[in-house]
Amino acid sequence: GIDVNYQHPEFFTGPLFESIRLHHHGITQLLLEHGASIHEREVFSQQTPIQFAIEHNNREAIQLLETYQ
Repeated sequence: GIDVNYQHPEFFTGPLFESIRLHHHGITQLLLEHGASIHEREVFSQQTPIQFAIEHNNREAIQLLETYQ
C-alpha cells in the first residue's frame, strides 16, 4: 500500500531518485517492478529518473531504466 512515486514534501525527492543517487540498483529495480514511474520528475531538480541517473553517472541505473521505457 505504499506509493512508490511518493516525493517527500520537505526534501523534494522520492525513493527512486534516492536509490539512483546512492547506486542501490536492487532497490531501483524493486521500485520499478512495483510501478515506479520513469516519467515522474523529481520535484527539486525537475529531472526524470534517466536524466537524474545521467547526472549522477550511474550507468547501471541508466541501463535498468531503459528496459522500462
